Amino acid sequence: MEEKMSIISQFMNSISNIKAYRYFFRHSTAKAVLYLVLISVFFAGLSGMQIFRDVNSGVDTFKSHFEADFPSFLFENGELTVDAEMPYLVKQSAEEIFVIDTFGRMDQSVLDDYENGIFISKHYAVHKENRFQTRHFDFKSLEGAAFSKEDVITWIPLLKWLNLFIIVFGFIFFVLGKLISAFMVSLVGLIIERITNFRIGLGNLFKLSIYALTFPILLKTLFGLLGLNFPYFWALYYGLALFYLSKAVQMIRG
Repeated sequence: MEEKMSIISQFMNSISNIKAYRYFFRHSTAKAVLYLVLISVFFAGLSGMQIFRDVNSGVDTFKSHFEADFPSFLFENGELTVDAEMPYLVKQSAEEIFVIDTFGRMDQSVLDDYENGIFISKHYAVHKENRFQTRHFDFKSLEGAAFSKEDVITWIPLLKWLNLFIIVFGFIFFVLGKLISAFMVSLVGLIIERITNFRIGLGNLFKLSIYALTFPILLKTLFGLLGLNFPYFWALYYGLALFYLSKAVQMIRG
């Protein structure tokens, strides 16, 4: 085996060549973490492409429904005016209601018979999250604002910028999640040490655990892209990582 491996070679060998773990054992922890970061960029990118498409599609769908189904309105001087017969029922089910009444024929008591809902009047809005929590928003706090339905329609596509935040924070949480997973696997690895009576230390176990997670990460990403739901996948995920780690410890022990 060559003394130096590319990231792709490390990736392939961590899955298919247990002997490569002797090479990974000689790596520094920093190099192992760098490896995790680099493969996370790739796998988080693959997963993010689907999320990116879903967000864009969701925003476009919301814009179409809002444009076609929601009545014209104008918010100005802290007051809402809606061009529709009042009360205007947006949504209603056995447990939820969303109603607008700018004529004052109804008030927030319309929410009393529902588990959750939204009531919007000319001067305020009420959001009932559940039977114990209700939020009241007075339009006077927006007295200097003015916008119409047409303005909102032009603003909706800006929601696609959420993709940027999803990608950045998603990547950070992806890497942190994998580091935590590696640490958890390495803790169980301490038991493997006792069974094999071969001590390599928690730091080395953590380092090897990063590479042992390669195949589980690959499998989890593929399942996500294919939309497959595997019951108790977490057991398979950590089981595979521990299998690789145990084989690696046994091989290093010689």
